[in-house]
Amino acid sequence: MRVEERRIRKKGKGQIGRSPPSKLQRRAIMVALHGQVWSYRCTDFNEGCSLRRPGPAYLDFMASTPVDPSVIDAMADAMSNDWGNPHSDHAHGLQASKIVERSREALATLLGAGEDEILFTSGATEANNLAIKGVMSSAERRGNHLVVSSIEHKCVLEAARSLVKTGIEVTEVKPGADCRVRAEAIAQALRPDTALVSVMHANNETGVIQPVREIAEICHRQGVLFHTDAAQTVGKIDVDFTYIGADLLSFSGHKFYGPKGIGGLAVSRAERLRLVPQLDGGGQQPLGRSGTVPVPLCAGLAAAARLYERHGQSARTHIQSLQRLFEDRITRKGCPFTINPHAERIPGCTSLRAEGVNAEDILLHARGELSASTGSACNSGSIEPSYVLLAQGLSFDEASSSVRIGIGRTTSEADIDRAVTALLAAYEKAYRAAA
Repeated sequence: MRVEERRIRKKGKGQIGRSPPSKLQRRAIMVALHGQVWSYRCTDFNEGCSLRRPGPAYLDFMASTPVDPSVIDAMADAMSNDWGNPHSDHAHGLQASKIVERSREALATLLGAGEDEILFTSGATEANNLAIKGVMSSAERRGNHLVVSSIEHKCVLEAARSLVKTGIEVTEVKPGADCRVRAEAIAQALRPDTALVSVMHANNETGVIQPVREIAEICHRQGVLFHTDAAQTVGKIDVDFTYIGADLLSFSGHKFYGPKGIGGLAVSRAERLRLVPQLDGGGQQPLGRSGTVPVPLCAGLAAAARLYERHGQSARTHIQSLQRLFEDRITRKGCPFTINPHAERIPGCTSLRAEGVNAEDILLHARGELSASTGSACNSGSIEPSYVLLAQGLSFDEASSSVRIGIGRTTSEADIDRAVTALLAAYEKAYRAAA
């Protein structure tokens, strides 16, 4: 692969210069390792340049986000200089362990948690499985009843359903028509033998924010543990583990401009939880996970966390502005698209539909100009409509015609223009083909 040196704006300078070759080469190697071919594009949020994939406009930020250059640099430095096993008791191991601890500190700051409450995992799927199975397979659990909402990510729902064969009873609580799970509905689902409730912080298809603090308070009054999957909120809006009052909180690095392959679980020290490990091994992390902690991924995750600390507010303002622009243009008079019902949402997530046309057909015709989805990436390829939209009361046809748009920190107004044009043109093609 030929590495081309690109001209970029030097940090804090007005003139154009060239990046140091060694740093550029390290960045190019990291990009190649991630299987991504990017071009540099300066933004208002990076004090430098961000990476941008050429080709269609990318509006699927709920599925994944581009890795920020500062994250790539941090990972490259760790790979080059801190390659020792962080669990080894010698100079190289101790040097690597400092990277892990600094990452733990950065995540604790981001989440409003204690450093001793952060456990690293391979991502939110593992974190959610550990939270649910780790509690429900514990001999110290309160009972055999588990409550989840019916709009949880598939990894939560499937983890819960897998426990049924072990004797666990599972209750799934539906949301209202606005995709918001009512705290009263959770309260009504609780029983004397309820051990755990799991409700996501924000839905990954509609972006609707759930009343997790209120639900946590209800659970604690009944002596029930509460877990929330915050994969869609951490690094996008302010998340305070202590304020929410959750006992367990999951997050994922690639949802907020960090690397894939790492996430974590915040575990409240207040409850002295003893999660049953789901991986057998050396017990490298005392909160409940075995396996060598990946130092470069930890370094990248910490860089992503610090990025939010520096640019979170400006990014939210930018994203909200573009979201309003997109929704105004795509639903203007004469346009076939309608925004699906929703309560308060995280910035950038829009669920919309064009009745009479299948969403898969729209996205197929728009593929050359737009990367978006019909819902959760974990359901990609499924011929069934979104179970989330069906749960909130949309008809089969309405759910089948729905598209999810995800706007992010590196989205531009030109991307919005391109997306609107592509969706309207794709609708016309799909409508004619279906006639």
